[in-house]
Amino acid sequence: MMAWIFISLVILLLNHTVICFHTVKNSFQGQRYQAIQSIDAWEEQIREEAVDILLPVFFPNSNSDDNDDSTQQPITAEKSLKRFLRKRYQKLQPHHHSHNKTANESRGRLAALAIGTSVMRLRYWYNVISQNNLQMQPIPYPIDSTTIDSLELSSDSSNNTNSIKERELCRCMIDEHASYLTSTSTSDSIPLQNCDIATRLSIQYSIPTFLTTLLIKQYTYKQVEEICIQMNNPGPITLRRNAIQFPGSDEDLCQYLLDEDGVKARVCRQPHEDYQNNKLLITANSNGNRYIVGSSSDHGYIKPPKRALKLLPQQSNNETTAVEQRRNQKSIWSMKSWMNGYFEVQDMGSQIIVQSLELSGSESVLDYCAGNGGKTFAIASALMHNDNVRAQQHSQIVAHDIVEERLRQIKGSMKRVGFQKVNEKSNESIFSASNGENKCTIQLCTSTDLEASFNSFDAVLVDAPCSSSGVLRRRPSQRWELTEEDVCEALPNLQLEILLRAASFVSDNVGRLVYSTCSLLEEENESVVKRFEQSGGYLSGGFKPWDFDISSSEEENNDMQHTITLLPSDESDGFFIARWKRVL
Repeated sequence: MMAWIFISLVILLLNHTVICFHTVKNSFQGQRYQAIQSIDAWEEQIREEAVDILLPVFFPNSNSDDNDDSTQQPITAEKSLKRFLRKRYQKLQPHHHSHNKTANESRGRLAALAIGTSVMRLRYWYNVISQNNLQMQPIPYPIDSTTIDSLELSSDSSNNTNSIKERELCRCMIDEHASYLTSTSTSDSIPLQNCDIATRLSIQYSIPTFLTTLLIKQYTYKQVEEICIQMNNPGPITLRRNAIQFPGSDEDLCQYLLDEDGVKARVCRQPHEDYQNNKLLITANSNGNRYIVGSSSDHGYIKPPKRALKLLPQQSNNETTAVEQRRNQKSIWSMKSWMNGYFEVQDMGSQIIVQSLELSGSESVLDYCAGNGGKTFAIASALMHNDNVRAQQHSQIVAHDIVEERLRQIKGSMKRVGFQKVNEKSNESIFSASNGENKCTIQLCTSTDLEASFNSFDAVLVDAPCSSSGVLRRRPSQRWELTEEDVCEALPNLQLEILLRAASFVSDNVGRLVYSTCSLLEEENESVVKRFEQSGGYLSGGFKPWDFDISSSEEENNDMQHTITLLPSDESDGFFIARWKRVL
């Protein structure tokens, strides 16, 4: 169990070890990097173990000794890593590795090499092809074992079998990633000839070609390149102050984090900015409905919401790269302030989605796709603590999800964030919190319970399942699990179905409906919005676009003023938001 917890934390803290890429300076032909001659026994063993992990990822038919339960289907590096640790590390003694390296340090290094190399596979594969003077082919996933017949990876002529070449290929890629992890170079260009823009970006930033092709159709080249860079950078660690458990100011929480947990954070909003009515503060320009969080001369921007804090990296003189800085970041889950429920880890864009509901007073809210409850708890905090809440008001939240395990996860967090079970002796999933003046209840619901017990809500949030293309730096291996059919057909159809079902619960007395995704693709965003607005449920249901209040010196001629796209940046991930009101 500890191994699983550790790997999850490693993946979170490293953001899967993906940042920018650097120039390849060493040939794969006939030799390994010269640096390999000087690596110690511990590092050599870790790299060879990383090879064992990546063989079934890159080559599902590999006959690796550690792949006894090999599958004919590709698996993720995360799953292969967990499987390897379960077999190899579970019963090992603490001093198994040379130089008395701890088990945790070994696992951390192994995760960095295996997951990072897997994520950057397109770029590394291209270098293998180009160094062997082979004609570039569509990027294979998994790597086509028939292609490696022509690779000259070893100077030993006897090493000519595919199985040996598969292992050598994995090791070459791992060695390059090991070099990258300690590199401070900012150069990331590689020579690409006779490639179209989408393919060039795909190889440069190790992103599936179909995904860069879709992005190029929707955004400018400059925007797409910035999106690709952000997909491979560590994302910011943003906190949301939980006003239920910590009623002090944002500045007070920053001071508490420093005093009690020894970490630095900064308040994201400016103290003088007006946040009445819990509305978004948006400034537009020629980029239409595309924005970033924070000010910019090139984009429209949205100012950060209340209660948003940004955790600052812990640095030391010995840390040379962002990966190393993130690895040494204090574990959030061990902080006293987190265990007390004073904050939640929530991206700025996710907080902005909740702010777009413009919650106020005594309201009923349906979080239709509640997931792990991040937005559910943000809604609760906003309902109980905003400028429009008067004393003695009672608000109600229903957290709905079709996966009962997710509801159980929400239930497990209730006490920490300030909610208690209404009736300890019953099995009902109803919880309540009070700040002395105002009260809020959260009820966990399956689809059957929702349809049987509720008719309408003042506000409905639909945070739909999606490709996660706006948050790939948080889920990097997901890029290799997506297909073009997923993002162009399967997911949009599912999203429309969910949106139509959720819309039926919106009150006809000026009820509000918000649809959001963590995708940047038009197929899952604007196209779903247009299909919804052409549906019978929308046309006969009294829905009208609910435009965002946008300040601009330019006259906007945009019929999608009720939608915004947050581009990924150093302050937030990428999200899409659309909203409507219902008046019959």
